[in-house]
Amino acid sequence: MLLTPQWESRVIDSSASITDLVAFHKALRELEASFTGMLHPAIHTYRALDVGGGGFFYAVEFVNGWRLRFPAAGSYTIIGNIKAELVPAPGVFVEATKALAFATTSAAGTGGGTSGPTAQEIARAVLDASASNHNQPGTVGRILNRVLTVAGFLAYRNDK
Repeated sequence: MLLTPQWESRVIDSSASITDLVAFHKALRELEASFTGMLHPAIHTYRALDVGGGGFFYAVEFVNGWRLRFPAAGSYTIIGNIKAELVPAPGVFVEATKALAFATTSAAGTGGGTSGPTAQEIARAVLDASASNHNQPGTVGRILNRVLTVAGFLAYRNDK
């Protein structure tokens, strides 16, 4: 994948589909660290959230007015959690697939970007998760389960 920045218009042109979010992030960081890139606002932010079991939830968000474009006509795929406005280009079709609880979104050269859940939606999903799925030794979930068990016992005992 070749990324070409249009520094003055704040557009990143991609020559290929984006299927490796970590590699995409590294390529953007290289652009930001270049001699020219240092003279312009940051392009993106990056998060790698450890979801346990060796898995990570990666997310890239374009900031400071930067946008993403696939300039050559064709079909492109974005796999991963990228929040960026897509610049429309003639004959370009982009299918974006997000991971975990994110939905699948398509944009056909209309400038329609992709977006993730709100902070409230993420918080609700965390609070609604089954505690029994988070009971591995040495985890915060295990500690919380034990604290809640002790608190429940004490409440029951004091209720008599």
